[in-house]
Amino acid sequence: MRGARQVVAKDVDDTERAARAGVRQLRRGLLGLARAGYHTGGRVYGYTAVPETPPKDPANPHSILVINAAEAKVVRRIFREFNAGMSAQQIALRLNADGIAAPYDEARYRKRQGRGWSQVTVANLLRNRRYIGEVVFNRRRFVRTGNGTRTVLNPEAEWIRLERPELRLVNAAAFERAQTERVVRKRPGTPRERQHRRPVSGLLTC
Repeated sequence: MRGARQVVAKDVDDTERAARAGVRQLRRGLLGLARAGYHTGGRVYGYTAVPETPPKDPANPHSILVINAAEAKVVRRIFREFNAGMSAQQIALRLNADGIAAPYDEARYRKRQGRGWSQVTVANLLRNRRYIGEVVFNRRRFVRTGNGTRTVLNPEAEWIRLERPELRLVNAAAFERAQTERVVRKRPGTPRERQHRRPVSGLLTC
């Protein structure tokens, strides 16, 4: 019986090592594609993935990101309004009131927060460094726990940054100001936080 348990444990260890090796290989492959200027997958609001024309390798065609003018206008609006003092929740309410489709409204699967803009959607957009022409790899890693798998943020020194100036939608000053505002507004009891507690504030005019 003991020998059987040892065999099972060894098989589990071998499977986990093979899985980790597969993840590392996949990550290297995606990083190589990104360094070559290709899109590595996923929905990125503000851009559209289009096939490379003509493909360098017809047998293995890739996609590239190009700026989506209509969505880029919304991205700039979000940064402008946030830096002018509006909260992420206020911005989300205004975007929904204006009938502007949220990033995943047309997706074939449902997001947890449902259709439309939410405070979380706006907040995630505000910290996306792609909007200043910077693609970041290795920001997070998956860690197995007793309750499953969770995502952990890697130390910033381990991040891999790729400069993509052709994808810049907002200037660095506006982006960094938004990051500073995000930190300031998280401080409990600050005037900024009190100002943004009522989500409908600023939506009504007389």
